[in-house]
Amino acid sequence: MTETPDTELRASFPDNCGDDSLCFLSGQLQVYALVPAAGQGSRMGSSSNKPFLNLAGVPAIVRTLRALCSCSCLAGIIVMARLEEVEIMKSLLALEFADMHIVVKAGGATRQESVHKGLRYLRNQLKDGNADPLVAIHDGARCLITREVICRTLRHAAAIAPCAAAVPVKDTIKAADRIGRVERTLDRSCLYAVQTPQVAQLSLYLSAFDQAEQSGFLATDDLSVLEAANIEVDLVPGSEQNIKLTTPADLIIAQAWLQAEAKENPPG
Repeated sequence: MTETPDTELRASFPDNCGDDSLCFLSGQLQVYALVPAAGQGSRMGSSSNKPFLNLAGVPAIVRTLRALCSCSCLAGIIVMARLEEVEIMKSLLALEFADMHIVVKAGGATRQESVHKGLRYLRNQLKDGNADPLVAIHDGARCLITREVICRTLRHAAAIAPCAAAVPVKDTIKAADRIGRVERTLDRSCLYAVQTPQVAQLSLYLSAFDQAEQSGFLATDDLSVLEAANIEVDLVPGSEQNIKLTTPADLIIAQAWLQAEAKENPPG
C-alpha cells in the first residue's frame, strides 16, 4: 500500500478496464471507493474492532478490500479508520496491498462524519478541479461483497442515477410506538434492506453532505443524505451474502457463507 504524499489517489481511469469496464461512457471516467471502517463495534461484543475480526484467518477489512480491488475500474480507495487505529490499519493493509492505490485516514465521531471527511479529502486530492468521479461508499464490515454487485452498482450510477445495492425484506415489518404498540403493518412487497456499495458522483455527495451538516440532519446510510437533498436515487439487486458484521450472530453467518463457498470451490 503506497502512501507517498497523497499522490496515490491521482491515478487516471485505466485504459484497459476489463469486463467490468465503464468505458462505454468515457475512457477517462474516474471511480473511487470510500470505505468507512471507524465504528466502535460495541454490539459485536469482541475485543477486536470489526475491521480486524478474523474470518477463516483473514481480517474482515482485508476481505472487503480484496473484493473492491477485483474491480479494475477503481482508481483509488480511501479507508476511514478510527484515529487510534490508523497506523495499525496502514500496517495491516501494507502487507497485502503494497501495489494498490489505497490510503488510510482518520474518521469522525459518526459514520456520516467519517464519510464526509473522506469525500472532502478526495476532492482536495484531485488534480483536475473539474473532475467529478463516481464514489462507491462501501462499509468496511461488509466483507462478503462480490465483484458482481460492486460492478452492478457502478454501472447503474454511471449510466442512470445514484444507487445502492439492496435485497427485498423477507419478514413482515410492523411500525410500533415506543411502548411496542403496533401502529401499522407495512407492505412488504415494496420494502428493501439497503446494503452498500452506495454510488453517486462526488459533487452530488459533497453537496448533500454539506447540506446535512448545515441542517443537522443525521442518517444511517448515504442514500438517505442524498434523498434529504431531493436527489433521486435507485436500488439495484444486492446479495443475501452481503451482510454487515454487527453482532456475534452475523459473524457466525459470515463464517457459514465462507464454509459453503469453500465446499463449492475447493482449492486446486
